[in-house]
Amino acid sequence: MALDGIYLSLLKKEFETLIGARVDKIHQPSREELLIGLRTREGGKKLLINAGSGSARIHLTTQEIENPKTPPMLCMLLRKHLSSGRLIDIRQDGFERILFLDFESTDELGDRADLTLVVEIMGRCSNVILVSGEGRIIDSIHRVNPDGSARPVLPGMKYEAPPREQRLNIFDAPREELEHKLKEFPKAELSKTLLKVCEGISPIFARECADIALHGGDAPIEDMKSDDFDRLACYIKSIGEQIENGVMNRKDKGRRVQGFLLLRCNAVRLAYGYQKLWLAKRAARSFLPAQGYVRARKAKSIGSFQAGEQSYRAHKAAC
Repeated sequence: MALDGIYLSLLKKEFETLIGARVDKIHQPSREELLIGLRTREGGKKLLINAGSGSARIHLTTQEIENPKTPPMLCMLLRKHLSSGRLIDIRQDGFERILFLDFESTDELGDRADLTLVVEIMGRCSNVILVSGEGRIIDSIHRVNPDGSARPVLPGMKYEAPPREQRLNIFDAPREELEHKLKEFPKAELSKTLLKVCEGISPIFARECADIALHGGDAPIEDMKSDDFDRLACYIKSIGEQIENGVMNRKDKGRRVQGFLLLRCNAVRLAYGYQKLWLAKRAARSFLPAQGYVRARKAKSIGSFQAGEQSYRAHKAAC
């Protein structure tokens, strides 16, 4: 899945400009989709949340989306609890694919009510859950019964986040610690091992790390040399620095981002370090498959690709 924990953290930074905004309108265009209108100092914003198994995402949009004449029950419940509420915080636990949108609202008696809209972007297990200040589930897009599920999601139950595996933060872990963790799986290939030991990364990014560390391929950890680990750590560090410094700062209408290839997928913006054009096209085709393939616009994409190639060659020479 292309929308991984690292990209979600970049979206979280973009959404921080919405803190302090008030909820204006809430719509539910489809069973698994919510559209929340927010009033900010800069004007109205629309936040789209989708919990579909093949298209789970959260992003701002300017598109006009048709809404049903009769709002569904969940939509009416959200309007009851969140209308005129104020967004006070947006949280993310590490690089987990979960965003917590904290709202300050009022109940029927006019008293303050703290509510959290939990957005879980987790493939087939994606969900949007409204949680009270006491941590109780009010309702959700997908209700999960206790039968056959280790984490039921039903109104009135205590909300519990999905179990979090103890994995490394790929941008904070020292080189020695990363190497030690990888060597715990000597027979596994580098790209697959990165997915096991590091949180928040996608398979595409893991394959790109392996491609750069091993000069165009993938190999078991036991076959890697010290120089390979050095190149891997150097590349990961450079990507982390670009993200920390704000790779989402766009110019040339948002398609050229410090050597990153930026693809447009409907209203979703994907920004990743895909210096190889074929990887970029694969990422575009794999994202939102239910809505069809994304066509990278030739002239604009080639310009971004060339910028990425220059950045990659400079980085490779430095390593």
